[in-house]
Amino acid sequence: MRLVFFGSIFFSLLILGCVSKPISSYTSENTKINSDVQTHAIDSIALPYRNQMQAEMAEVIGYSDSTLLSYAPESPLGNFVADVIFETGFEFSKNNQICDNPHAIFSILNFGGLRKPIGQGEITRSDIYELMPFDNTIVIVKIEASKMNAIIDYLESMNGQPVSNVSFVFGQGLRGFVVGKNTSEKIGEYYVITSDYLSGGGDKMDFLKDPIQIWNTGILIRDALIAFIQNKKVIPYTPVQNRMYFP
Repeated sequence: MRLVFFGSIFFSLLILGCVSKPISSYTSENTKINSDVQTHAIDSIALPYRNQMQAEMAEVIGYSDSTLLSYAPESPLGNFVADVIFETGFEFSKNNQICDNPHAIFSILNFGGLRKPIGQGEITRSDIYELMPFDNTIVIVKIEASKMNAIIDYLESMNGQPVSNVSFVFGQGLRGFVVGKNTSEKIGEYYVITSDYLSGGGDKMDFLKDPIQIWNTGILIRDALIAFIQNKKVIPYTPVQNRMYFP
């Protein structure tokens, strides 16, 4: 049981706004409302939508031969997600005449955005929603080549982050990076495929702020993962490949 106060003050003020006569008196009363009001009418409306959503979330979209875990500096889950985002973003980039040079474009994400491992066995739509619960979209950020030094510093301080189509080396006399398979081509500008959250400097990625140019694909990272898994049926195990090499 709860007590709700219903007064006539509002009505009196409304009258006051229409006429110039002062309020001489007002009345009020307390009305008790039973908190055990029947909710079956509301439930009957929501139930079909609830059942539909539960069915959609339980849909099996693929299979994994092994468990994909996330850990620093490099992990199978981080590599898998970064690869999917790179593949999706690079395809968008080529189709929209942004960048078609595989030696000038790579992806970077953050371990904090991966909220759940992918377990061995069936993968449901709900699993991917739990892995990536945020409505972050894939964006492409164009930056000066000079900012790569800031990226190296950042990744070293963070003990790595998920990346794809690029590898980094940290250590005495070995600091550097390789995008694609390029070891000699001089690149003046790079294209970074990431999330809209990180492109704004999220997780301290300030090097992505104030870019030369930025494109938002409008593709949710979660949707890209679901589409990839549905297409492949069985997702590949992406082992540690020295994308983050700390000698």
